[in-house]
Amino acid sequence: MYLGVALIKNGLDISSSKSGPDFVVNKGKENEIFIEATTCARGDAKDAVPEEYFAEKPEEIRVQDVPYDKMLIRLANSLDSKYKKYKNFIKKKEKPYIIAINRSILGYLDDIPLILKCLFGLGFQSFQIINGKLFNAGWTKEKTVFKESGSEVPISFFEEGEHNIVSAIIYSEKSVLNCPKEIGSDCILVHNPKAKLPIDLKIFSFLRQYKAKYNKDVLSIVRIWNVAK
Repeated sequence: MYLGVALIKNGLDISSSKSGPDFVVNKGKENEIFIEATTCARGDAKDAVPEEYFAEKPEEIRVQDVPYDKMLIRLANSLDSKYKKYKNFIKKKEKPYIIAINRSILGYLDDIPLILKCLFGLGFQSFQIINGKLFNAGWTKEKTVFKESGSEVPISFFEEGEHNIVSAIIYSEKSVLNCPKEIGSDCILVHNPKAKLPIDLKIFSFLRQYKAKYNKDVLSIVRIWNVAK
């Protein structure tokens, strides 16, 4: 519902139907787009994301690790579920498809948007010291994370060719209870560089948008600024 309000408030023509994804943008028109919205769950058993700890008194303050791998597993599961549910529907329609995902229930703060790590297999920023100076050496790569059972979960959604029917991802870490005054300003849109049907940048100009660029084997993810409607 929050996403629907954000889209309407920013001038998009949206509708919904009993079959197919949650929203249709520009229904029946040449630039029709389907959007399916979902939220992450904490999970259960050993792979569940633990609740965030908040100290009520100074003496209760303690160090707490951010459970990145468990959070990435939840994001990956949500993406995979919505891809599989509508892949045949979207292939038949031959229209762009966006998965919108909110991960607020997991808690914790993003250093960078966590969805980027799940889409492109990013690990952590690395640095090199050359002649006494510190240089950014880019990101390490992590194609998978491991469940407690030892089984692997892929975290390179956009780099897997079968997912080219997913044109983009809309992502937010905020809940409705702490959403910003400007509805939708918490959301980002990440374009799939391998999308079969790319999204026009102008359609979602009100969102922060990111695109990946490849220079041989080197990946860079850049924010797109000043997108005119």
